[in-house]
Amino acid sequence: MEEKKSRHSGWLSCALQKCQKGGSRSCGNPFAEKPTIRWSGHLYEVWKDGLPLFALGDGTKQRLRSSGGRGPRPNAIAQFCLLSSALLRGIVRRGADSLLPLPARSSVIPCSHPACAEFVKTGTSFECSLLHDAVFVSIVLSAKQRMKPPQIIDSTLREGAQAPGVRFTAAARRSIIAGLAQAGVDEIELGAASPLHGWLPESVKEARAIAGSRCRLALWCRCKDEDIAFAAACNPDFLSLSLPASDCHLRERLRKDRSWARQTLARSVRLALSLGIAHISVGLEDASRAELGFVIELATIAAASGAGRVRLADTVGICSPSTMRKLVRAVKDAVSLPVGVHCHNDFGMATANSIAALEAGAISLDAAVLGLGERAGCCRLEEAAGYLALVLGNRRYKPEHLPALCQTVAEAAGRSIAASHPLVGAEIFTCESGLHQHGLAVCPETYEPYAPERVGGQRSLRFGSKTGFRAVALQLEKHGLHLEEHEIRQLTRQVRASGGAFSESELLCFAAAHATAPPL
Repeated sequence: MEEKKSRHSGWLSCALQKCQKGGSRSCGNPFAEKPTIRWSGHLYEVWKDGLPLFALGDGTKQRLRSSGGRGPRPNAIAQFCLLSSALLRGIVRRGADSLLPLPARSSVIPCSHPACAEFVKTGTSFECSLLHDAVFVSIVLSAKQRMKPPQIIDSTLREGAQAPGVRFTAAARRSIIAGLAQAGVDEIELGAASPLHGWLPESVKEARAIAGSRCRLALWCRCKDEDIAFAAACNPDFLSLSLPASDCHLRERLRKDRSWARQTLARSVRLALSLGIAHISVGLEDASRAELGFVIELATIAAASGAGRVRLADTVGICSPSTMRKLVRAVKDAVSLPVGVHCHNDFGMATANSIAALEAGAISLDAAVLGLGERAGCCRLEEAAGYLALVLGNRRYKPEHLPALCQTVAEAAGRSIAASHPLVGAEIFTCESGLHQHGLAVCPETYEPYAPERVGGQRSLRFGSKTGFRAVALQLEKHGLHLEEHEIRQLTRQVRASGGAFSESELLCFAAAHATAPPL
């Protein structure tokens, strides 16, 4: 890896220097100021002015080729940012065979070079017929706009049902499905397909009647012929086939080898398709501990066999956001399939890892309400949906429905919701600190990431041992009580010494009871 890095980074820098010196005057030169090169562990990223231009990696679909003696030109030019022919020629001369866009596919405007007579649309991409000495295509969307909308696959009724002591009744399942559809999830994993689960076909029918066209319905399935046949009889929209990717699971748990995994995966995908299941997702169990090359090999087999998605599982939750990004990027770099992730929470990073995966180009994440699942659970649906809606502005997800959904699942699973639970806890908008109360009174955005009403909440202030002078003064003023400064300070001391914590109305009553009588 280090040898490759040193071998390529030198000529890449040299090519960039040539770009700085050259360039068309009519089009401008994006490399007039020196870009920077960053090594991410599996590819070189070229950045300028704090923004990614493109990345260089091996094995991607975008390959340089010669055309009619005009020199090299890219296949699918629309996916490249601010590219120059000098850099392209430098790459071709030195044998690097691919370029990868950052961070995702984009829309483009036609080539503005005056010598360009043709601008040909090929499928969903554009190709410039000439290769100029300067920029020939510009990406017009921001990084945020270029990202495909992420998708949330809820696994409460499959992964969540595996949590110790959890058993959902038929009525609870229907209520959860309705709540998930109302919250805007893209896909609901209804359970594990097995002849032992004779209730599942009816459950799929009920879910389709409840959710309608608002979300897809999926089943999880082992790569066993009888399970796949049962899944086909249930008629799901998506079937998620699961296969171990790590040697630990293959050898120790299943007593199988990699050759068995290759053959079983290809056969299972083809069998599922032949039985009429339209969409197949392949879940690679324990991908985070598997050899990366084998993970990519299995993903490649999945794509060749007809699967429509590959899902990378951090089965024991050992990833960090940075390692999750590297894993997702490596697989995306190698195969054309959309990538999803299934992150466990053994070290408390399931939601962070899932969001990091989306930032790296994954198209979907798995989640469960309250994070229900094996051991410490998995990515929490309420956190992921809340972040996508309230921070990234995704309008599909409806955070105002999350508290009711979480309460439904908590009651059905026999679990309690902590008062400080993100997005749905009863006291996440309760404040007692004098410093924070002052900020909230002046500008709520100082200490709240979103308005409480977005999740059906309400701000609540408490006054006690942490209360300061400004917080008391602002509260009295808010209710039209105008006291002298020394009176407010005395009241503040009395509140702090009371040993209790008062609500706003209780504070006013306390103030009235302890007010200093006016002198006669």
